[in-house]
Amino acid sequence: MLDVSLVIMAAGSGSRLKLPVKKQFLYIDDDPLWLYVTKKANSFYKFKKTVITCDDKNYYEKFADGYEFVNGGDERQISLKNALNTIDSKWVLVLDCARVGVDKNTIDTLIQKAFDDELDCISPKLDMADTVMYDGEFVDRAKLLRIQTPQLSKTTMLKKALNTQNTFTDDSSAIKSVGGKIGFIQGSSKLEKITFLKDLSLLDGFCHPSKDSFVGMGFDVHEFCVSGVGGDSCDDKPLYLGGVKISETNGLKAHSDGDVLLHALMDALFGASMLEDIGYHYSDKDERYKNISSTKLLQDAWQKIQGYGFELGNIDITIMCEKPKIGAFKDIIRQNLCEFFKTRKINIKATTTEKLGFVGRGEGIACMVGVTLRYFQWQKYL
Repeated sequence: MLDVSLVIMAAGSGSRLKLPVKKQFLYIDDDPLWLYVTKKANSFYKFKKTVITCDDKNYYEKFADGYEFVNGGDERQISLKNALNTIDSKWVLVLDCARVGVDKNTIDTLIQKAFDDELDCISPKLDMADTVMYDGEFVDRAKLLRIQTPQLSKTTMLKKALNTQNTFTDDSSAIKSVGGKIGFIQGSSKLEKITFLKDLSLLDGFCHPSKDSFVGMGFDVHEFCVSGVGGDSCDDKPLYLGGVKISETNGLKAHSDGDVLLHALMDALFGASMLEDIGYHYSDKDERYKNISSTKLLQDAWQKIQGYGFELGNIDITIMCEKPKIGAFKDIIRQNLCEFFKTRKINIKATTTEKLGFVGRGEGIACMVGVTLRYFQWQKYL
């Protein structure tokens, strides 16, 4: 058996897909795409090690045991170099997680060719079927090849090839640049990569995302920072709730603008998506967030959560305070959040604590939020 490790490339932004979700977090049943492809490849061959490049190893590690995760970089080449630093096998098979149709025959043929030929890198290739023009001139299509992954390379040669300032879009071009010998096997339409919206058709025939719902609960409290009440003298700080300015004064004590509702909402969203909590992402020790608008934090948080494959089910909010009276602002806050999330499935309630506790004494405001999320339903784009 050939001494081979597997690298799954899953650190890209997927911006060309032009959807809020990253392609590696398109779900197939209960598995994100990167995990589905990883499991599939491992069912075809006993690899010495499987390494997955990603953008947040702490998050990816929650999905599966038995794999190694490394944080990637801004470019594919940087991500691959980070993965190779953990590999000591003679060969390495590099596979883009977006090649959902990878099959056993491709992997077996790559490995067999490594046994049969003295090569440093082996790739699947496809001939060009259409007439090709470049810079106003026709090109002999017989001289053109489309190179796919997975690509099987000698590890030491690939490490050497990537130890340069030059940028390469795949392993074969990198190895050829340092004098390595490259070879090919016949590629397949099944190895096409999900890149653009039209490529979601490659998922047709696979299980659709599970329709399970995921519940998150968020709670936050802030004291008023009015002189003599909250301990701080900042009477000119505005009070924000749900992104709406409630008053020009009597704001809440916080590192940010103190929007207790949005803070509880972000905690609920992070909880439902298994993304830790608001303090993990936006520490109150970080000066970047000093007096920042909580609406800006929510925009960043929601983009992150959508990127990891979730869409909103509903939101239920309870505001607890003695002052100010919230009744006149409930509809305005709800409208603001409905516009932000592009949904009507948001409910807001307000209550007091019957004069009990710090809220009852008028010293601050508390907020509790429940949310449901579900997996992004990509099949509606087919």
